[in-house]
Amino acid sequence: FGDVYICRDRNNPNKKLVAKTAKSDPLAIGQLEIESRVLKDIHDGCRQPFYFPQCLCFEYIGAQPCIIMNRAGPDLSFTPKTHSIVERLYLLRSTMKALQELHRCGFLHRDIKPANICLQLRNRLEVVLIDFGLAKRYVGQHNQHIPNKIKSSTVGTTKYRSLFAGARAESSRRDDLISLVYCFIPIFSQKLPWDKQCR
Repeated sequence: FGDVYICRDRNNPNKKLVAKTAKSDPLAIGQLEIESRVLKDIHDGCRQPFYFPQCLCFEYIGAQPCIIMNRAGPDLSFTPKTHSIVERLYLLRSTMKALQELHRCGFLHRDIKPANICLQLRNRLEVVLIDFGLAKRYVGQHNQHIPNKIKSSTVGTTKYRSLFAGARAESSRRDDLISLVYCFIPIFSQKLPWDKQCR
């Protein structure tokens, strides 16, 4: 959908940032716009903002949108093999807390997978959730959960999405938590039964 670049702040060269751009198609541009709005809303009403990247800037460079965020560490698809069982449990707890905070702010992630769960740069036993292009509010004006319905298409990454999401049911917090479980089963040395079919 786009490209991600490591960059730096001219006024503070030690500050680690990333720039994320979208390709010139409406779907990619729309997802980047959603991500910038979601991150700003989260940081405005969040008790624990360190679980999420901060949207520092969202600009159009010509016809191409670009979002600047603070940088996170490596994602879980690379790191857990070097971690002990206790450290992996800490990462699981941290990811559950991050999801709890996201849900408390009224949002679903809808694409929880190892590549979207990164380690924090200052604390490698705490995580940062990234990639909010598919995120969605799950509460309406009166703090009611959005109604369940069958959608025209599925959402999320096939390997990690829940059976409910695969059946095109409206997303809920349940689906994020199921995806989290699917992420951590391989981290604790067990393959997912459908692993080969999703390669």
